Amino acid sequence: MTPNRPHPLPGPPLLSIIRGDIGAGDVIERHHHRSHMIAWAATATATVRTDSRDWLVPPTHALWIPAGTEHAVEMLRPGDLCAVVVDPNRCSIDWPEPTGVRITPVICELIVHLDRHPDSATAARHAESLVLTLLEPVPHHHVPGAAAQGPPPARDRRRPHRRSWRTHIRMRAALTQLARGTSVGATARAVGYRKPSAFAATFHRVIGQHPSIYHPAIERPAQVSDPVIGAC
Repeated sequence: MTPNRPHPLPGPPLLSIIRGDIGAGDVIERHHHRSHMIAWAATATATVRTDSRDWLVPPTHALWIPAGTEHAVEMLRPGDLCAVVVDPNRCSIDWPEPTGVRITPVICELIVHLDRHPDSATAARHAESLVLTLLEPVPHHHVPGAAAQGPPPARDRRRPHRRSWRTHIRMRAALTQLARGTSVGATARAVGYRKPSAFAATFHRVIGQHPSIYHPAIERPAQVSDPVIGAC
């Protein structure tokens, strides 16, 4: 998807940043917002369900939710859930559907700064604009756990497509297990792999990261070498 950046009205684009600790298993029932929202599970893992797709949102990613989009949220791993609320009339982004984005270290630090210093007007306006400028859409197949509702279309059920679809389903199930604290070895067995190394290689190929990054034993950014990790 190519970013669509219209000419917004003047003024600060961010309305508020809402953060709170959410427990595992907590559910936010189906609802919608009048404003755009960047949903980021800063130190948690959440599932966001929309009409067309389920999204598993780990700390490395966030989900752009356009104003008016019906969605529900379930927390798989407890932690800090962050919602960046954006004014549709003053926003430089106009993506019409939910869109996955990476939370880079720079975006992470900007959000944390804006949350801690909400009254710094001039600096805040620059930081807010920079957050929206840096957001780039990630294709569905590059977003961890993004899964369309239902099986693939009939035209995609030829053997190679069916194998790929099944692999993605297994990796999505693995993500859920890992988010709940299951070890890599136990997760590999649960989704049908006898060798954890084979599972890890497939997981890395499909998701783009090693499965250990989702394990509770690895939580601090200093322990993670992947440059796109922004959990803080």
